[in-house]
Amino acid sequence: MLNKITKVLKKEGIDLTKSEGVFVSAFDKNQWLLVSKGVLEASFPLSETLERLREGFFVDKEKQIKYVVVDVVSLLEKVNSMKEVLATNVKDYGVAIVFNSDPAQIEALLPHTAGVVDVKQALAFIKQKAGGRALEDVDFFRFKTRRIVI
Repeated sequence: MLNKITKVLKKEGIDLTKSEGVFVSAFDKNQWLLVSKGVLEASFPLSETLERLREGFFVDKEKQIKYVVVDVVSLLEKVNSMKEVLATNVKDYGVAIVFNSDPAQIEALLPHTAGVVDVKQALAFIKQKAGGRALEDVDFFRFKTRRIVI
């Protein structure tokens, strides 16, 4: 599967040697989400980040995967006020939070996620993904991606 992903990304003009954030979502034949993992920023080339994601989260599900959606982060910006956060268009931007008490805990929701109509709903999903943890003492980010279905 990884060979197919990298081949399509190259064909789409994605530079696999650049260090870019990326999210990979895998779906089964019934279009059910099997797993979705990624990073907002990477300190490794995209090819290595994809390999690490495959090894850590996807390798045991490869036989069930019908297709994958790859979102390569094309813009990442910190949002400095709740007013800016609430003005975010969730069709164009993903939303992410970083917990200052645990910077390794980052929760994100991709742009144009099915069923998410506004940023308040996006924040509710993010809170749920964080185990109901209060969204206090956090940094907010928004990001754009280039989406490729494989």
